[in-house]
Amino acid sequence: MRYSYAQQISTLRIRLRHLNLEAELQIPNKALVPKHKRIQTIIHNLSQTKFNRKIQVENLLKRLEKFSPILGQQFIQDAITKSNQSLRIGQMFGANLSLEYIACLEQQAVQCQLESRRGQVLHEHIHEIFNLWGHLGILPATPSANLAADHLDIDPVVLAHLGFKDVAVTVNGDIKPIGHCDSVKMLPTTSNLKQAKARQLWLDSKRQKREELIQTC
Repeated sequence: MRYSYAQQISTLRIRLRHLNLEAELQIPNKALVPKHKRIQTIIHNLSQTKFNRKIQVENLLKRLEKFSPILGQQFIQDAITKSNQSLRIGQMFGANLSLEYIACLEQQAVQCQLESRRGQVLHEHIHEIFNLWGHLGILPATPSANLAADHLDIDPVVLAHLGFKDVAVTVNGDIKPIGHCDSVKMLPTTSNLKQAKARQLWLDSKRQKREELIQTC
């Protein structure tokens, strides 16, 4: 068997992370044509597997990239790097196309999906908090009589997330930003989600009580 064929098969198997690089290469002495046909079959099957897995990897990478507007490009890049860091096969063999790498990418995609959903929920809380400031005509971090229950500690963090130095309530009850600053995005951590939800619920409760009071007048 020509060395170039053996090298081609070995390189393909390394990219696909086959455990036995020599499998089926020790072909008994046969006529030249059957032996050549057998080699071509091995190369064809490996090439087809390589093609299919390459499409899988490309689709998974595209899927991960779709989360970058919400999670940030660095977050996605870290997820991709994490998937491949323990499975490197060397640059000379090309991109990793092992089943282990594909499984890691799939796992990262699921985690990014969950993280993205948490980010969307946090965004909804922040949007509602901002609207309720205007609806109630109160400024951020305005304490209530019960300091332990109003959850106002999150207000400065919300302002920083929105990129506002402060906000003001107009005579029409609208809220407008005062000054802009570099946005410091809130991460969708369990703590931030809990605080933002609690602040929104407190503000919404205040809104409901005010509307009930108006209706009784």
